[in-house]
Amino acid sequence: MNSRPLPLSRSLLLSLSLSLLLPITAAVASAATNATPRKNVLFLIADDLNNMLGAYGDPLARTPNLDKLAARGVRFDRAYCTYPLCGPSRNSMLTGLYPNSTGIHGNSQIFRQTIPRQLSLSQAFRQQGYFAGRIGKLYHYNPPESIGTSGYDDPASWELALNPAGVDRTEEERALAGFREAFEDPLGVGGEHAIGVVRVAFRRGIPTEGATEELAGGE
Repeated sequence: MNSRPLPLSRSLLLSLSLSLLLPITAAVASAATNATPRKNVLFLIADDLNNMLGAYGDPLARTPNLDKLAARGVRFDRAYCTYPLCGPSRNSMLTGLYPNSTGIHGNSQIFRQTIPRQLSLSQAFRQQGYFAGRIGKLYHYNPPESIGTSGYDDPASWELALNPAGVDRTEEERALAGFREAFEDPLGVGGEHAIGVVRVAFRRGIPTEGATEELAGGE
């Protein structure tokens, strides 16, 4: 095949295009090389606390580390839970869906049972190249029996899942066995909340006699 030289106008246009394209390509490559590294994300979640923290001015709560964390960030004064139970609210938080969309209205459930194709928060991070790991409870489980296990977890959400038992399972649970039998639910809340109240009394060294009044704020 015989090649013919390009007309001057086309040759000039091609040279001009290359001269413009090369600096742009170099700039894009340089930007990719010098791009700001993505920040790590540490997500902490806890429930059944209301806003009983020092950062919110609670007179009894001693939460110095959480208070320091709050001072470095943004405190939300009008943030609300989507459901008055641990399991549904956690599934809601970690999927971005209301409970009437997840279909989770009770504990001991996971959204994969109702909407198996739904993307979780940590999966969205994984799809963007992040490594997602979990330590402890993110979705629901039943304390204290489930402490140290995966509970009702979503394995597809993580590349690494660690389940430390913690001192409340390895030490306190044995010590609390007799204490719980002698200590009635002082606030009438039952269930996990009552267990939490018992632990507070135990940690503060409050005897079973008179503990109801002291924890309830009585004389």
